[in-house]
Amino acid sequence: MGRLGLDGAGADMSRRRRRLALAFAPIAVLLLAFACKVTLMLGNNAAGQDAYDQSRFPDAAQAFGRNRTLDVLEDWVASYNRGTALLQQGRATEARVDLERALERAPEERDCMVRINLVAAMDAQAGDLLAAQRAAEARDLYAEALDVLAAGSCGQVDSGDSDRDESERQAAEEAKERLEEKQQESDSKADEPVTEPTPSGEPSASADPGDGKRERLEERNREGQRENTEEQDYNEGTSEDPPPRSW
Repeated sequence: MGRLGLDGAGADMSRRRRRLALAFAPIAVLLLAFACKVTLMLGNNAAGQDAYDQSRFPDAAQAFGRNRTLDVLEDWVASYNRGTALLQQGRATEARVDLERALERAPEERDCMVRINLVAAMDAQAGDLLAAQRAAEARDLYAEALDVLAAGSCGQVDSGDSDRDESERQAAEEAKERLEEKQQESDSKADEPVTEPTPSGEPSASADPGDGKRERLEERNREGQRENTEEQDYNEGTSEDPPPRSW
C-alpha cells in the first residue's frame, strides 16, 4: 500500500510538471519568434546600410522599407532610413511622406536629425516648383519648411553626444540660411509675369508656303528683263534694215 501511495504521488508530480511545461510553451515560442524577427530586422538594416554606403539608393530604400512592418519598438528608424534613401534618388515627395512619419515617432534626442532631412525633402520639392514656373507655390513651401525647422529642438536638447549635437546645430543653421535665401528668390520670381518662350533665330526658307511661288515669279521677271535688255542691245548694234532671211 505504501508503495502504491508513492507511485501515486510521483504520478501527480509528473502531471503537474507537464502542465507547467505546457503553460510556458507559448512564451518560449513567442521569444523564439521575436528573436527571429530581430535577426531579420538587423539583416535588413545592415543590407540597407551597405547599399546606401555604396550609393545603391534604390536597393537601400527597398531593404529599409522591409523593416517598416517588422520594427515595432523603434518604427521611426525604418521610415527615416527609407525616406533618406528616397531623397538621394530625387524622389522628394515620397521621401517627405516617410520623413514626416518618422518625425511623428522619433524620440526627442533624434528630432533634429529627422527634421533636417525632412526640410531637405521640402527644399527639393520647392525647387521642382520653381523649375515649373510655380514660384508662388515654391515660396509658400519654403516658408512651411522654415516653420518645420523652427519647431524643432536643434541645439536645445542634450543627447549625450556633444559632437553630434554640434553637428546637427550647424546643419540646422545652414538649412535655415539656405531656405531663407531661396524663399526670397522665389518671392521675387512670384511677382514676375509668366511669359511663354518664343523661338529664336531666323525663319527657314521653307517656313512660308508662299516663298516658293514668290521666288519663281521673281525669277521670271528677271528673265524677262534680261531678254528685253539683249533685244535692245542687238537693235542698237545693227542697221535699220532687217537681217536677211534664209529660205
